[in-house]
Amino acid sequence: MKPAILVVDDDTAVCELLQDVLNEHVFTVHVCHNGQDALRLAQQAPEIALVLLDMMLPDINGLQVLQQLQSSAPSCR
Repeated sequence: MKPAILVVDDDTAVCELLQDVLNEHVFTVHVCHNGQDALRLAQQAPEIALVLLDMMLPDINGLQVLQQLQSSAPSCR
């Protein structure tokens, strides 16, 4: 199984760029455009080992996402 990374950013161009670069390096890349979707996906995809997280998201801020991920998905870094 390839390592999985979750990219969370409301800027589509940033997500596409990171997805292209990371896919070239044999990672599975999941993309979310807001914090709530990221939290749902992280709980459903335990293979996610790393989260690249924008701090200014449209629904909840990145720090809130990080705090919730630390308690609900401890395998994420």
